[in-house]
Parts: sequence; C-alpha cells; structure tokens
Amino acid sequence: MTPGIPPLDFPDNRESVDYSTNAFDQASTGMAIVAPGGRVLRANQRLGEMFGLPPQALLEKSWQELTPREELERDLEFLPRLLAGDIEQAQEAQLVARAAATRADRPAAALRADVLLVPHHGSKTSSSEAFLDAVQPRFAIVQAGYRNRFGHPVGSVLVRYDVRHIKLVDTPRCGAVTWLSWEPDAMQCARKEQKRYWHHEVP
Repeated sequence: MTPGIPPLDFPDNRESVDYSTNAFDQASTGMAIVAPGGRVLRANQRLGEMFGLPPQALLEKSWQELTPREELERDLEFLPRLLAGDIEQAQEAQLVARAAATRADRPAAALRADVLLVPHHGSKTSSSEAFLDAVQPRFAIVQAGYRNRFGHPVGSVLVRYDVRHIKLVDTPRCGAVTWLSWEPDAMQCARKEQKRYWHHEVP
C-alpha cells in the first residue's frame, strides 16, 4: 500500500472474469487481465514468452513490476481498458493519486487507457476533469438504460468528454458494444451491425 493514500474498496473481481475464452489464450499478442490494484489475474502464453516465464509465474507479480519501462509497454502493444464501475469523484481522485504515486517516473501515463467505461453511467457525481485528464481515453462507453429515470448520462458530463475530443458510444443507441484490441480504432455496435427494419431509431 502506498503511504498516505487510502485503500480503494474494489472487490476481488476474479469471479467476474470469463476465463474460458480460447481467444485470450491463443492471441498472437501478449495479453493480461489486471485487477485495479495492479495484480495480474491472468496472462496468456504469448505474454509469458515475452518475459521468458510460464504464464503461471506472472501471476505472482504486479503489472507495475512487469512493465517498468515505456518501451516494454510499446513492445507489448499495450492497449489498456479501464472499467470504472460506479465510482464517483472521491474514488476517481484516489485512483489519480495512487497511479501517480505508483508510477512516479511516468505520472502522465500512469492511469492512461484507450477505452474507458464511463463511471457511474455518466452521473453528474463522476467523470471529473482531473480523472479524464489522467485517463485520456480515445473511446468512452456509456452504459445506461434508454430514457432512464436518472437522466444518465448527464449533459454537463458529456460536455467534458466532448471538449477533450473523446469519442462517446452509448448503449441505448449502440446496443452491445464490441471493441477489439487488434482493431483499436473501431467500435462495433450491435444495433447497427444487426439492424432490422422494425428496430426503433434512438434520437
């Protein structure tokens, strides 16, 4: 634990990860599933080969130990995703502080992610400017119900993403969202890919 930074109340998400997918194990690029604290939950064979270790041995390490250098992250085609869940601005501030302390050598890149699951469905109590500036995602996914009673995502929050030129995808318009690390510049929307003439167009 980093001195002076309170711990984050993240559950152990080991049970929530699908470990049965063959695509993960057989991927041609190094891949890892990493918990919010940096603990490696799973590593594929290709990643093990890059480090000269069996994948099981990587589980004893943290991601910070494995990727101390910028060139190593580049070699791994590092395309991080941040699934923020229902955190609010207080937890966002903790993440920013912890990431900066953990990677003091590269504070600007410590929390950066290519894809961000918008915190708390786009609530006005989340997506602080400091958090977005630290993450700097290219894509952000808003997971919210169509015409939900909370008004998520909130307009003022969407403005924060817009001024930073972050491409937003929301589930009412997109449906199920697919993003592939080997096609990092594209998002696939089920409502578009599987469109039927009777489907309602969300304004």
